Amino acid sequence: MFKRSHKTEQVVIYKIYTQRVNSITELEKLINYNYFDGFSIISGIGFWKGQREYNTTIELIGDYPDKSKVLKLAAEIKILGNQESVLITTVTGFVNEIN
Repeated sequence: MFKRSHKTEQVVIYKIYTQRVNSITELEKLINYNYFDGFSIISGIGFWKGQREYNTTIELIGDYPDKSKVLKLAAEIKILGNQESVLITTVTGFVNEIN
């Protein structure tokens, strides 16, 4: 039987919703070099003002102090994509890590 360690901690889950960016690599560099070293980029299809569009969601798991970094990142993504707006959601939750 393997003995596993279990760690639970409270986190904030931030999601930035944006139109599909032209270059995922450019987005990765922006986030990784300037803001966070762990994140997920998810491509999808959504609707905005009744119109179908391809979108990108950036998911970040962090602490409350990260909020200012998330807001700055979202502003840069808005400029990068020449977009009307981006949406940020914030959810408090728990992460369970099993080693």
